[in-house]
Amino acid sequence: MKWNDQRELELEHDDLDLLVWNIPNEVMNGLNIDNFQERIGDSQEEFKRVSNRLRSLPETERAKLSTHEVKLFRNALALTLYELGIDEFSTRTGYDFDKGREILRELDEFLGGKHRLLRN
Repeated sequence: MKWNDQRELELEHDDLDLLVWNIPNEVMNGLNIDNFQERIGDSQEEFKRVSNRLRSLPETERAKLSTHEVKLFRNALALTLYELGIDEFSTRTGYDFDKGREILRELDEFLGGKHRLLRN
């Protein structure tokens, strides 16, 4: 992940795969989420629209998320980690639970206003 001075987050390929493909699949198809808008931060339709936009980007283009979009994916990731737990998270997403928690910490840090420009 890379943050820029416009308060946008740029996702790298692994993060993009987890956040834009696997996590939306779980929150829209796998988990039964009551009060979706309240728990995720927007309507299911809007979350799906943002996910589809990011999914349609060419592989050569970095995905950039606004602060609002970061909040949506942060909440969806946190909920998925909580609901699935260690074993089920790895099985259903193909990603290690600790990798999910690491990405969650980075998203929390970004949203906490402690953003900085990260370099590859």
